[in-house]
Amino acid sequence: MILNLSMGVIFKWYKSFLGSSGNKLVRVAFIREKVRKMSNSELVMGLALILCDTIIEDSATGKKSLIGLFSQIHAPKLPCIHQSMNILVSVTGGQGTYPCQIVCEHPDLERPVFGLDCTLKFENPFQVVDLVFQLKAVRFPLPGKYEIKVIIDGVPELIRPLIVSVRKDMAQKSPEQREEK
Repeated sequence: MILNLSMGVIFKWYKSFLGSSGNKLVRVAFIREKVRKMSNSELVMGLALILCDTIIEDSATGKKSLIGLFSQIHAPKLPCIHQSMNILVSVTGGQGTYPCQIVCEHPDLERPVFGLDCTLKFENPFQVVDLVFQLKAVRFPLPGKYEIKVIIDGVPELIRPLIVSVRKDMAQKSPEQREEK
């Protein structure tokens, strides 16, 4: 499948996707960079970036069940260790292989909370590629908004916020009292 998209068509699509808020110059620059990075025959598109407690995959069908979806972590204190986190990334539209990174960043931290590297492999542009990552003992040192980013071939494809906060009603209880809930 060859996509012959003009910048006008891509801008209209992104404008409808991103809405009217935000800096138009930043969006145009982002779109131009995305088009420049991708070859003439494919345009990788992010479909989903989901955080959850567990991902179960049926070995016979390949279907995935996501259990305990979340976008916030309420910790008794900070820094906190989130014991288990699963990430599902779905993308389509590619042809061949692409380097892919998943990073979690906070604006007040010098280094990412975590970073994962992998390679996406597409047999054809109609294929949907699902990536599943299971993370253990992720340390969140600060409260606030973290961003989990999926970067494909150097271009940010998907960005999802993750809010980390101290839960006031848990902060003053002992570990035994917290387990009762």
